[in-house]
Amino acid sequence: MSTSYQSTYRVYTQTLSVRWRSVAIAVISLAVLLFFGIAVYRGIDPNIYSGLPESLRSLVGLPVGADVATLAYSAIYATYGGLTMAAMAIAAGVSSLAGDERRGLLSVLLAQPSSRSAVLWAKAAALATVFVAGVVLLLGAAYLAPVVLSIEIGALSIAGFTLHLLAMILFFLALAFALGAWTGQPTLAAGLTSGVLVVSFFAVGLLPLVSSVSWLARAFPWYYYTSSDPLNNGADPWHLLVLGGATLVLALLAWWGFSRRDLGNTAVGLGVVDRVRQMLANNPLPTRFPGTPRVSSIWLKTLGERQGLLLLVSVLMFGLMGVLMGPIYASLDSLLTEVSQSFSPQLLAFFGGGDLSSPEGFFQVESLGLVAPIAILVVTIVIGANSVAGEESRRTAGILLANPLPRSSLLLQNAAAMVLGASIIGVFATLGIMIANAISRLGMSYVNIAATGLLLTLLGIFFGSFAVLLSGFSGSVRIAIVGSAGFALIGHVVQAMATIADASWGFVSPFAYYLGNDPLVNGITWWDPVVLTAGSVAFLAVAGLAYQRRDLRVGNAAAGL
Repeated sequence: MSTSYQSTYRVYTQTLSVRWRSVAIAVISLAVLLFFGIAVYRGIDPNIYSGLPESLRSLVGLPVGADVATLAYSAIYATYGGLTMAAMAIAAGVSSLAGDERRGLLSVLLAQPSSRSAVLWAKAAALATVFVAGVVLLLGAAYLAPVVLSIEIGALSIAGFTLHLLAMILFFLALAFALGAWTGQPTLAAGLTSGVLVVSFFAVGLLPLVSSVSWLARAFPWYYYTSSDPLNNGADPWHLLVLGGATLVLALLAWWGFSRRDLGNTAVGLGVVDRVRQMLANNPLPTRFPGTPRVSSIWLKTLGERQGLLLLVSVLMFGLMGVLMGPIYASLDSLLTEVSQSFSPQLLAFFGGGDLSSPEGFFQVESLGLVAPIAILVVTIVIGANSVAGEESRRTAGILLANPLPRSSLLLQNAAAMVLGASIIGVFATLGIMIANAISRLGMSYVNIAATGLLLTLLGIFFGSFAVLLSGFSGSVRIAIVGSAGFALIGHVVQAMATIADASWGFVSPFAYYLGNDPLVNGITWWDPVVLTAGSVAFLAVAGLAYQRRDLRVGNAAAGL
């Protein structure tokens, strides 16, 4: 086996190892939501959604006369799943080339016996492998859920829909990849690609409602994902051809631009240690938008690496799970009193509990009970788990710590990035619910909405801090992610079971200090934020001690690549 082939293969495997975890978390979260969604929808009359305004049904992809399975797949997989997986694709596509260039890692790769083209195609192949595997797992969950929950799916074409989902994901992956390859600017590439995604989603949902401009929807990629209704009609070969052809063209454009452009920080004569030292010494104050990763500010670098995920989760919580929920509740208000009686308290407990006939209970069940915690925990656990273990797995911890940078500073700056990420999502979720409350005149207390947003933020920080603890203690990203996600799942189940049993032992769960005292109705209880904050501080303190005392894996950075 030639040295060039071995080097290229290392690029492929290293990209796989960096990207698979966050995609796996997203896939598992969507699969869990699908199971819960089917369990919820089978307990109600699906025809209640026919009362929604056509604009709302069109936007979230709910067809008239849909059965339980169609509602679950349309709402959870087609809408939430499509946006989530596209967000993951954008984050991965931007970071793999433009992000590595900004961090100075491309120079290390190109110092090996691998050409630019080989590095680019190795990274592209690895990213495609990760997302194809993720969609295959989603397909398996889609077939398993109705069997486990005894739901008939009839003639639904789950495989056809999944092909459209995969084609859409690969398109946005290629778009982000190409923009990053051409510009070398991760912030610009992430912003442009995310803008295309958001505008495309709203345009395809709303333009068809106006006959004179409905044809404009064909200009947007989301149209070729959903307009042919692949769930009911099967895969549309022409629409798949459009997305697939566009993806191929974008991949070739990425190769063309990357091969001809002068790259930043790629002078291979400068060693990686000297390069990182130079980056630490220069520009002590950030001179660019915080999304640009900089080693001179570790917390900005960490946030920059997750900017695509942060942006899309924030948009999801602000728009779909915030602003849009107000008109949906207002449209269904007269039906929800009757519908709420068909739900068992046991089932509602797993969605945070609440009375669906009130706006507070509706938001608690639909947005805050399950979706919001999953959304914020995906971000904080990923950032927390990669805080110091990620640097070790990439073999860059030794390079950073060879400079006047204490271990405690490295850990705390990464923890600060996690706290800021949680705060951003909490603010967007709060603003979305406040706007929904205002435009639909729901009469909820703005103070209580803010209090609930604060508790959501603190819950995210709590589990993110636990991920930092496991990261600092073990040095393993995998252990930190699995351990933190398992802790969160157990905590959620314990709180739900305590609510069902009306038992006092629910206080052992962190979720008891989030929605346990019904903050949307009753406001904040002083000990809830105190407990969550104290737990976070304790986790970070122990993480600091463990990280200071542990022997680190500080091998050569190039070896890890």
